Amino acid sequence: MGKKIVIYLAVVILLCSCTNSRGQEEISFQEIEELKEIRPLRPVKIKFKRHTSGKYSWEITGEDEERIITINKRFEEMAKKLKDK
Repeated sequence: MGKKIVIYLAVVILLCSCTNSRGQEEISFQEIEELKEIRPLRPVKIKFKRHTSGKYSWEITGEDEERIITINKRFEEMAKKLKDK
């Protein structure tokens, strides 16, 4: 009989400790609007063309204008080096 009372008290204490008490606040998550708008950028796509005259051309497409401009500058520098050879 004594063991049953001890087990019953242990179960009651365990259940009471697992529930949210009045002194504690519930955890709430806030949604940040800036993070909702962030989405990964699509990769920059590059199409190379070599003409019969030996000249190169390319088409660069993507969402990030700065990346497109830097890639285009690199290709122009490489084309100049190939032309100088």
